[in-house]
Amino acid sequence: MLTKKKMIRGIDLIFWLFIIIRTIMDMIHGIEIGDINLDAINTVESLGIKEYASICFFMVFVFSFYIIVSLFKSFYLTILYIGIRVAYRKYNKEKLDKIDFKNNSYYRDIISKYSPAVLSYIDDFKLEEKDIVATLMSLELKQKLTIKDDIKIINDSEENLDENEKYIFKKLKSNTLKNINMLEFEEKVKKDCLDYNLLEENKDIKKKIIKKVIFTVCIYILIVVGFFNFPTFYNNIPNKNIAILLLPVMFILFFIMIILPFSTIVYIKSYYRMNKQNPYIRNKQARNINKKLEGLRNYMKDFSQLSKSQYNEIVLWEDYLIYSVILGQNSKIVKEIMKKINV
Repeated sequence: MLTKKKMIRGIDLIFWLFIIIRTIMDMIHGIEIGDINLDAINTVESLGIKEYASICFFMVFVFSFYIIVSLFKSFYLTILYIGIRVAYRKYNKEKLDKIDFKNNSYYRDIISKYSPAVLSYIDDFKLEEKDIVATLMSLELKQKLTIKDDIKIINDSEENLDENEKYIFKKLKSNTLKNINMLEFEEKVKKDCLDYNLLEENKDIKKKIIKKVIFTVCIYILIVVGFFNFPTFYNNIPNKNIAILLLPVMFILFFIMIILPFSTIVYIKSYYRMNKQNPYIRNKQARNINKKLEGLRNYMKDFSQLSKSQYNEIVLWEDYLIYSVILGQNSKIVKEIMKKINV
């Protein structure tokens, strides 16, 4: 089952391997060019010192050129990729509230109106294998299936189920549960959240982008001014030992001056596109639910032993057990049921 987290890790791995291999191949190509020139030197008889030196210089130049070009190409590809990844992280972080990062309250009541996947999405806007497991556990509570040695349907009616629950249930009926498309599942969950009126469009995207652009332009102006005034500042330093230590500052300013416009364009374009594709954030009702979920997470973390329990050991705590799964506090049960799914 391919989740977003696994997909992103895979893309990261493929990208960095590509960068390493590409750089090495370009360098090898430069070495091969250098070898050809070296062979040319050895085959030419009675070369004068000047001719020999010029050919050697050309050989070193070509080799250095290929190394610089390979690093330059890899460098800008890296900046492009990092810009997209930073935009993705910022996009996800801005969907959350302060309460997601700091909340010491407790809440212990069951929020029975919403399906586990809906609550999980409201909690952190992410869906993972744990949410598939929590949905199956919820369907068992609704007496639609049983989870023992395997997962069996005992009532194939889809009445009173959310769209995301119907999606999982249909996958189970067609025996394709292990091939769930997480993007399709997320769309179903998102639709349920909209049907419950838990999401609203983020209308501040353009304002945020304008602020980011203005901030970046101001920083860039300061860097350019600093770079072009650095030689004057450098020459006026009386202590030359200190002046030499400050030389790297000029290179850093030059480096930032080159990459900042490019990386900013990539970052802002990626950030805008992500928000355009999924502009939803929590509304007031959803923020209240999220506050309860954070309180429930704290309660279960401090006062229960659900994270240490196996699925068959608990009878009276079924609802809390489901919440321990969607709130990421019971990886043991997730692994246990995922084994049954992947059989």
